[in-house]
Amino acid sequence: MITKITNENFLRIVNGNINKNLTFVIKFYTNSCPKCKELSPVFKDVAADYETDQYLFCVYNSAAASQECRDRYKKIGVKGVPSLLMVETGTKPPRMLLLGEKKKPNPQSYYNIADLLRFVQNGPKMLAKRKTEIK
Repeated sequence: MITKITNENFLRIVNGNINKNLTFVIKFYTNSCPKCKELSPVFKDVAADYETDQYLFCVYNSAAASQECRDRYKKIGVKGVPSLLMVETGTKPPRMLLLGEKKKPNPQSYYNIADLLRFVQNGPKMLAKRKTEIK
């Protein structure tokens, strides 16, 4: 199942699961973005494969973002779409890993299931090296 994130519920969803040792995988997209549309079915397939109590797959339509949310996302590095953000809760502060349009590796490498699965499987190992707080 994929959870839809809105301006109003983003922090509530993340903070509500902060002590649950949960890994969020959040896809930032817009409806008008061709690359986002390409990534969508792959993201859904991987979310279905990883439907466990350890992962929460979410989508956020960046076109609907309020200015406050845009500022928050820029602060954590989301500068374009599609972007994938992995957040590992259960640590203080939560650790984050961002892969997106303005970052390398380019998200085009996540348009097939095998590469997106590698991101989901290897992300927690990469997260162990990071300590970035969501504010």
